[in-house]
Amino acid sequence: MVHGRKVLREFLAGEVRLIYARVLANGKLYLLPDGDAAAQRAWTKTEACCPIPGCENPALTTVARKRGRDGFRHTGGGAGSHSAVGVFHVQASEMISQYLQKKYPSSTVTKEQPIDRARTRIADVMITASTGESFAFEIQYAGLRADEWEARHASYASESIPEVWLFGHAGAQLRPARGRANEGLVTISPVHSMAGVGQTILWLNPLTEQIATVIERVTVKHVMYSIPATGPTGELLIMPLTDFRLASRRNGTFHFTSDRVEELIANGRAVRKIWAHEAAILAHQVAAEQARLQAAATSQEAARRVAAAKQLAMATAATKQEPAWAASELRTHLFERFSGTWPAWLDVEIPPGLPVPNAQWQAMLYSAMIMDVKERRTVTAAAGERLLGLGANFDAQSIIRQWFDVLVENQILMTMVNRPPESDSGVPRYVVVDEAARSYWTEASQYRYTKPDIGAGICMVCEGPLRSQPDVWRGTHGHCF
Repeated sequence: MVHGRKVLREFLAGEVRLIYARVLANGKLYLLPDGDAAAQRAWTKTEACCPIPGCENPALTTVARKRGRDGFRHTGGGAGSHSAVGVFHVQASEMISQYLQKKYPSSTVTKEQPIDRARTRIADVMITASTGESFAFEIQYAGLRADEWEARHASYASESIPEVWLFGHAGAQLRPARGRANEGLVTISPVHSMAGVGQTILWLNPLTEQIATVIERVTVKHVMYSIPATGPTGELLIMPLTDFRLASRRNGTFHFTSDRVEELIANGRAVRKIWAHEAAILAHQVAAEQARLQAAATSQEAARRVAAAKQLAMATAATKQEPAWAASELRTHLFERFSGTWPAWLDVEIPPGLPVPNAQWQAMLYSAMIMDVKERRTVTAAAGERLLGLGANFDAQSIIRQWFDVLVENQILMTMVNRPPESDSGVPRYVVVDEAARSYWTEASQYRYTKPDIGAGICMVCEGPLRSQPDVWRGTHGHCF
């Protein structure tokens, strides 16, 4: 989680609170500085009124709050009875207007500005540079359908006016994602996605004077990147309004952005470039291998190249699933379990591979068969193959057994060889290392589970001496097993 719960709670708070008042003398809106409620109370009662047009009870006073920001409230019997959406929209428009006027004093900033003479569309805030170029801000708290957004966007495009969409911090435009697996995430709607094309999705909170965007985390070559989220959920990244500026990009488009937002966009561009490069290399290798197969003179050469092509095909198929795996709940859960790192034994490359990213199928088997096991349990490659559900076209069991051997080296599993003393071969049985076995492994490290010539040993269950060779191979007495 990028931010602590308090920061997120303050940004997402939907409490209706007036922090602007309209000055009676000139009609302009005045922002009450936090902590100045007592000093401005007398002035407010005589020189200011409610900022919402048409308010039936416009008289205001100030209120100092121990929890939260100072603000204004209505006096007398009337409380204004304004909708939350209306209050938030007025104050958000004023916040953006004042910020742009202060940051760009040579430009003209206007609220409720028509974009043409026919008044087909009215921008919430419009900034016009001395060169005549205009830039519109749309502040959206109310619900909005996709076709409505497209109509507004088209009207701005017809006048060659770039627009920035700032969605409201409360109500219809910012909702927490459902489900325990999505705790701390917010929902990205189709309208959000359309507004974020070519830039980033932005929300604003006029009470905290902050802008937020949504990010997702992906891992490429064991490096984690934060990039702009593409849906359906994302993690909020909250920034001060003062970090933002109007900027143009190489393609001639204008954006409301910050250094952090530009870093996210650059990360996303770099990740997509890496994925595209890897996919292109694999595709070229597969094509080249297929061409060589056609020219193979002998069955042996053809068989060898078929195997190589199969491995490349597996890698290609796995690469296509990387984005979905990067955004999966299981991957996020295991990253948290291992404190933000990914164990090397959960990303083992075993030729010819499977049509699933190595980290994905190994994480699936680890979580289903090994993780949080309290008692000793036998695991098999056949069971792992069934869990992956890849069918009979892949040598999955052999690959899974090789991975099990890596887990034995890392003391995640241990092996016991079931075979009679006179036999020279045996099939290893893989057993999850529980707490008792791990303790025994540490205290009696002279015992080696997989060696047939280990000599005398100690029973890992009753800790009594092992006298027969089968018991030594097994690691326990027959009656203890």
